Amino acid sequence: MNRLVAVLLALSSTWTVASGQTAVAVGRRPATLPAAEPVTGPTICGTVLVHRAFPSQFLRHSRDIWVYCPPGYDERSSSGRRYPVLYLHDGNNCFDSRTAFLRREWNVDETAERMIRQRELPPFLIVGVSNTPDREWEYTWVPGLVDGKRMGGGGRLYAQFLQEELKPFIDRTYRTLREPRHTTVLGSSLGGLVSLYLGRFCSDTFGRVGVVSPSLWWADRVAIRMARHLPRSLVIWLDGGFKEGQPGDPPRVIQDIRDLKSVLIDRGYVEWKNLGYVEDPDGEHNEVAWARRLPAVLKFLLAD
Repeated sequence: MNRLVAVLLALSSTWTVASGQTAVAVGRRPATLPAAEPVTGPTICGTVLVHRAFPSQFLRHSRDIWVYCPPGYDERSSSGRRYPVLYLHDGNNCFDSRTAFLRREWNVDETAERMIRQRELPPFLIVGVSNTPDREWEYTWVPGLVDGKRMGGGGRLYAQFLQEELKPFIDRTYRTLREPRHTTVLGSSLGGLVSLYLGRFCSDTFGRVGVVSPSLWWADRVAIRMARHLPRSLVIWLDGGFKEGQPGDPPRVIQDIRDLKSVLIDRGYVEWKNLGYVEDPDGEHNEVAWARRLPAVLKFLLAD
């Protein structure tokens, strides 16, 4: 992986970023962005690298960036072959049980490795963007009330981080296909919510969007109303489970995704053409359920 080197970035200015309702000074960008380190461990499959403490001029916290390289990536380096890219929120939950919430991971590397080797999917790169203590703020586009407190609303700055800092770095450092039709963003819960917003406002970057168990309840379901204006050019995956969220008949999560699906159909999306949709009867709101559905998600969003 000697070709996978970090790019020097000579920025010396200071900046501030809003965290909640407070502007926080976050200091000076390092002269050198973090180089890739190989990751090994009992739950790591294939080639997984990490760029540790990746900084941002827009966000308060640095974060680890995980990169999965498909089988054959090194061997084909002289050919100039380029690859589609999947960006994942909550990247620390995706590859390694040691960093995952409750030590339950998405098994993304195992699933991708198997599906690529079995030719169910073309080779592709995966970029896992770790969350931070500001996760709720970064993954919500507008503020919402939680237990009577106004919270969230930093999603636009998180989007700037992805578009203006992280994706250019990935495109310079790895052999990527850079067009929107080759660039997918995927997340669950609040990560699913911010993925939907990225499809709405950043479709010039992300042409394929995975919305898994989205927190559509946020801010009185404003994301469902926003979906009336989604670009018709997107390919969208949408799902949810009957055993997650508040109980009901159907559960609130299922009712929310049904309402979102209805908006998308009215917008012109066609199920199983540019809209994948699944209601999981056994799905809970956790990484185990999302890992089980992941093969179907990847096949819909990434298969030729």
